Amino acid sequence: MKIKLFAAVLLGAFTFLNLSFGFNHEVKAQSEGELEELEELNEVTEELNNLLLQLEDLGNLNLQLAESHYEDGNSFFQEEDFNAAIAEYDRAIELNPEYAEAYTNRGVAKAQLGDRNGAIADLQQAAELFKQQGNMSAFQEIQQILGQGQ
Repeated sequence: MKIKLFAAVLLGAFTFLNLSFGFNHEVKAQSEGELEELEELNEVTEELNNLLLQLEDLGNLNLQLAESHYEDGNSFFQEEDFNAAIAEYDRAIELNPEYAEAYTNRGVAKAQLGDRNGAIADLQQAAELFKQQGNMSAFQEIQQILGQGQ
């Protein structure tokens, strides 16, 4: 999430530079000073573009790592090693705080260990994320589970 926000800020700065300075590769400099300024803007623009690409790659890597931890958590869950499963779901959520499925599975693992409050908190978070993501069937399913537990 922080990476996406930072990338959006950089993109906004890039757009501001373009609009504020009338940046256009076709513009002919009228003086040597303007030429140097345009060259500097070109360099800054190129650096910003490279940084945005790197941030996008980092964000994609985080999502892949989150998926890997989620799958490891599922393996531990199947082996009924709920503490190890929770630790893996924790890592997945740390890398992708919008990972509704990881919250769901962590909540179920906490329930298996008798952590009712932790389970409810995770399931509520999962439900909210599913709702935000437009996955209404998962949202309703979690809501039903929460209703049964009360």
